[in-house]
Amino acid sequence: MNSRFLISQILADGWYLVRVRGRHHHFKHPTKPGLVTVSHPKKDLLKKTAISILQQALLHTPVALRSRRTINMLYPIAISMGDKEHAWGVEVPDIPGCFSAGDDLDDAMAMAREAIEGHFEILAEDGSPIPSASKVTVHAANPHYAGCTWALVDIDVTKYLGKAQKLNITLPGYLLNRIDEYVLHHPEEKSRSGFLASAALKVLQQGR
Repeated sequence: MNSRFLISQILADGWYLVRVRGRHHHFKHPTKPGLVTVSHPKKDLLKKTAISILQQALLHTPVALRSRRTINMLYPIAISMGDKEHAWGVEVPDIPGCFSAGDDLDDAMAMAREAIEGHFEILAEDGSPIPSASKVTVHAANPHYAGCTWALVDIDVTKYLGKAQKLNITLPGYLLNRIDEYVLHHPEEKSRSGFLASAALKVLQQGR
């Protein structure tokens, strides 16, 4: 499906353009929550990708989890293979309304990052919560993503969250040693603070 036609359908439903970032158009609706991000590649979008975007726009009921402080999140992306006439489609399951596309696999992955960052910029400006990332296995079992190739996009979400606040806490020495050892072998955590924020976020997610 041609992205111009897809955008016309979204506009007809009342969505309006709030920003163009690279090859991505970000839309908001006066009454529906959330955002819808549409890629505008040189090739046509895959039918599967176009249908997902339309479904998200017409039945937009996103659910997001609030994170007050973290460092990086690895967002799974589901990639649908393109062909000579259709762009490779990208869907970000953890971010309702966030879609992208690229002329090949490498381009699709690069465009996914652009789509996510543009989506988060607008959420941050609106004071909306930033969705947290799930594991690939959470989404891979969903029949909707059958046949998709999975990849992870590392996003530093700190700049989209509220101002960090210092917190003085007391922990047993052995526990701090275990945390430091974990951080040493898991660079994505980057620091004690990053580890503690990630651990707290996981517990809060389980409690929802």
